[in-house]
Amino acid sequence: MSAELEAGAANCVIDCAGVGRDTRLFVVSERGAVDQVVHDAVAAAGRDAGALVESLWVDAIPKATPDAIPGEALDAYREADIVISHFPSLSREALHPHFPAESRVRVPNRARSAALLGSDWARFPYAVQRAIAERLEDKMAPGRHWRITSPAGTDLGGVFAGAGGAGGEVGAAFFVDAGELGRARKNFPGGVHDPRACAALDGVIIVEYMDHVDQGEDDPPLRLMLGDCRITDITGGAPDGKLRHAIAASDGWIDSWHAGVNPRTIAPLDRGDNSRSWFGFSHCSPAIMHFHLGRSHATTNLASFGHDLSVEGELLYAGGALAPAILDDPAVAAAIKAAGAGAEDLATKPMALW
Repeated sequence: MSAELEAGAANCVIDCAGVGRDTRLFVVSERGAVDQVVHDAVAAAGRDAGALVESLWVDAIPKATPDAIPGEALDAYREADIVISHFPSLSREALHPHFPAESRVRVPNRARSAALLGSDWARFPYAVQRAIAERLEDKMAPGRHWRITSPAGTDLGGVFAGAGGAGGEVGAAFFVDAGELGRARKNFPGGVHDPRACAALDGVIIVEYMDHVDQGEDDPPLRLMLGDCRITDITGGAPDGKLRHAIAASDGWIDSWHAGVNPRTIAPLDRGDNSRSWFGFSHCSPAIMHFHLGRSHATTNLASFGHDLSVEGELLYAGGALAPAILDDPAVAAAIKAAGAGAEDLATKPMALW
C-alpha cells in the first residue's frame, strides 16, 4: 500500500470521520463499485486509530427507494457510531426516511479507486477544508446581501434566509447538525459549504450545466431570468428545447446554492462520458457555483463556472477560486499552518469543463 493511499485513507477516517479509540466503525462497500484496496485501506486506518472495525460488502440496489435497502446495510447505519460507505447505488433520498434526524456520522467516500484515494484531492487536509467551509458559512449569515457574477453572464443578487424562513429543504435533509461533530453527513473527499437558502433572489443565471439533459459546448447559452427566487423567463439553449422544457416542468424555485471549497478537486472521467457523474465530482471545486432547482429532497442541479461571489461587498470567490478574504482569514490561516499546507496545495486545479 502506497504512502499516498495511506494518507488519503487517514484523512478520510481520522480527520474527516473523526474515528478514534473504541469507535464502532462500519465500512460498507458495494460489490463492483470500489477497489478492494480502498476498502482495506479505510478499514486499516480505522484499526490503526483504535476503532472497532466491521466490514460489510453489499450488492447494488436496483432501485432508489427506501424499501430496497438491504437489511444488513440498514443495521450498519443504525448500529455504528460512524459509517464510511462506498455505496453509490444507495441514494441519500432513499436513506433519509429511515434516519430523518440523524445523529451518527456518515461519510460517503467517493474516492473509490486507489488512484482517487491517493490523489491530492483526497489528501487535501480535511481540517483546512472544514475551516474554509465554516468561515464561508459564518460570512453568509441570514440577512446579509450577496452577489454572484460569472464570465458567461450570470448576474444574481439576493439576501440569505434565516432558519425557518424562506428557502427549501436541501440543508435540512442532507446537512443535519451533529453538534460539536459538525454535519452528520460528511462528504469525502468533498467538499462544499452548506447550501444557502434565499430570502430574496433576482437576476439572471447562464446555465453552463444541468442534470439529466445533454448539453453541447457549441449550444447557445440557456438563460434564466429570476425574480423573488423564482424563474420568470427561459430563453436560449439548444434548438431541440429539451433544456427549456425540463426547467419549465419544475416548480421554478431556486431552492438554494453553494460552491466548492476543495481547490484540489479532480474528476476521474470526462463530462462527455457521463455528465452527471462528472458533476458529482467536479462541483467540489471552487470553480463551480451550484444552484438547486426545486424545493424538494431531489433537486435538479444547475451550475455556472468561474464565478465571483461577494457578500456585503467582501469578495469571497474571484474567478472561480477562493479569494484572500477566505484564505487569509485567521481561522483558515491557522488551519493551513497546522496542516503544513503550501501555496501549491491551495491553488485551484483547472477543471476540464468540456
